[in-house]
Amino acid sequence: MERSMFSVGIDVGTSTTQLIFGRLLLEEEESWGRASKLRMKKRDIIYRSRIYETPLKESGDIDEGAVRGLVASEYRNAGFDPKQIRMGAVIITGESSRKRNARAVAQALADFAGDFVTAEAGPDLEAVLAGKGAGADRISRESGKITANVDIGGGTANICVFRDGEVFWEDR
Repeated sequence: MERSMFSVGIDVGTSTTQLIFGRLLLEEEESWGRASKLRMKKRDIIYRSRIYETPLKESGDIDEGAVRGLVASEYRNAGFDPKQIRMGAVIITGESSRKRNARAVAQALADFAGDFVTAEAGPDLEAVLAGKGAGADRISRESGKITANVDIGGGTANICVFRDGEVFWEDR
């Protein structure tokens, strides 16, 4: 059985913040005696926000109110109401994940992300997310070759290496 849903990714990084809205086509794989699994069959990007400088307070903490305001503004620009989003992620990456208020920022944005996944992604998780987002896992699986992705951000640089579609090595 297939089902379609809207998703959002909200990335609050060391120096930049951006949102991406997409439509996911999921296929439910039913199996007798076990919980069914969902597999992503197709992903279409519907809207990418402009890239913003991550707003900071004088203390160096992330400005929760300003980030929340720019996220709300981009929802309007994209033509979405948060209630339309079924699945999303709020990811605090790079040096922003080390800020005192990183968790509070993720919580302040949670109601924008549907049935959400939220994470404070330090360098390890950030490297894997960037590699998968760039398609390095898919390239390694389809080509049979070892594939690396280097993510150079505003405050961190990370590498993740994939072999046969799986994380083989990540920068720590």
